[in-house]
Amino acid sequence: MARGHIKSILWISIVSVVAFLLSGFLRQRIDVTFSDGSFARITPASTWNSFQEGSKSTITYTSKSGQAGTVVLWQDFFHFPITVLPARDPNVLLCLYDFDVDFRLIRINTAKKFKPFLPGSILNSIVCVSPWEVRAGTTNDWEVTMDYLKKIRPSEFKRVSVPSLSFGIMHVHRNRDTLVDRLETGASFISDDNAEK
Repeated sequence: MARGHIKSILWISIVSVVAFLLSGFLRQRIDVTFSDGSFARITPASTWNSFQEGSKSTITYTSKSGQAGTVVLWQDFFHFPITVLPARDPNVLLCLYDFDVDFRLIRINTAKKFKPFLPGSILNSIVCVSPWEVRAGTTNDWEVTMDYLKKIRPSEFKRVSVPSLSFGIMHVHRNRDTLVDRLETGASFISDDNAEK
């Protein structure tokens, strides 16, 4: 009986570990509804797929008027969208993007059609597909983002942000306060505005 009990526990443990590891292939969906009725859904690559070359995340946005489109961004384990938020301009959606050692703020203008980036723009390596104009966030956009991050509750930030690691129902999220501190103290306010005009 004791040996059989040990075998049962061993098999249950093995199955649990395998199921946990396989859950790392599941893609999460982060839904964000804004106060004006517009809606965004971030679908990042799964945890395991983010280690593979060519992984991508998508941001599907629907405006309050019903206009919809999908922006595709490059993703790997060190580069991925963190969250989305509205800009002061109601036609603009902002995306805070983790770019390994720093952060980028991506400005998506749904009132304008996509225009190719200049050869030297870092956006060439971030944005794969977009129906709309995409530019780097302005100083004003960064101010909006910082104000948003400081005011949002940590629990709400977890709900609307992409986890760094995700295995089934277990998610490891970036700490909001740590993120704000890095943005305030680091050289993270990087903009390509002038290069894109």
